[in-house]
Amino acid sequence: MKGYVFDVEYCWGFQARIAGMSKTSSSYLFPPPSTILGAIAESYNVRKGRSESESVSTVVKLSKEILSLTFKSLNAIPISFQDLNKVIAIRTSAGEEYPSTVEVYKSFDAPARGKTILSSLDDSPPSLRVVLIVRDSDITVDDLWRIKRIGSKESLVSVTNVNEHDVKGVGKEFETDFAIPVLDEVEIHSLGEFLYQFYVPVDGGSLVDSPWKMYVESKTVKYMIGLPFRDYKVAVKVKGKYTGYKVGEEVVMGIES
Repeated sequence: MKGYVFDVEYCWGFQARIAGMSKTSSSYLFPPPSTILGAIAESYNVRKGRSESESVSTVVKLSKEILSLTFKSLNAIPISFQDLNKVIAIRTSAGEEYPSTVEVYKSFDAPARGKTILSSLDDSPPSLRVVLIVRDSDITVDDLWRIKRIGSKESLVSVTNVNEHDVKGVGKEFETDFAIPVLDEVEIHSLGEFLYQFYVPVDGGSLVDSPWKMYVESKTVKYMIGLPFRDYKVAVKVKGKYTGYKVGEEVVMGIES
């Protein structure tokens, strides 16, 4: 069992749009664990010499070895918005295929696309800290250092720190300031500011298909995410397959190994 703690700085924010039927869907307030795993899988595939077409199979494979993948905001406050984006409209309408050189204006669309700005509370760039615990995986420190985006291709990040640690169990009762799932097996007592987001779970092989497809099929879990306005802590008591882990100085919730 291995644990990694790494920090990422965002350039401006990110775009990780919530899956759905609308082409004007909004963006998550914080990047989902599945998006973070996708970023890890991208650099993992590059090292392995695999193509982008294998990305889904890679995240499904890596998910089977993950005991915990969570994050916390170090100094970033999210601001979600939508703006207009000119895109090529690839479609068939009234028997006519688009884009078309005849109907140029009908070959484009301008949907509102969701984005999230991460605003810093101090003089440092907006940053997140991520904790990854794996049972037996060939993910390396270099894979984490080589992450260059978390979200769309415009969602650039810089990895500023990566540390590998031994993992210690802390039992069924613990305190954490990292994002945690709100489940029947989890009793939560919180202090501070927080928000909720619905994410596709990735730990313990929960990710069995494309995250987009699982979200549309409502295979999601509510997550509680602390905001760094003031000291934020959650007293957690878990049961069943869940437990607490200490990775370096960070305490997170995960699945028992």
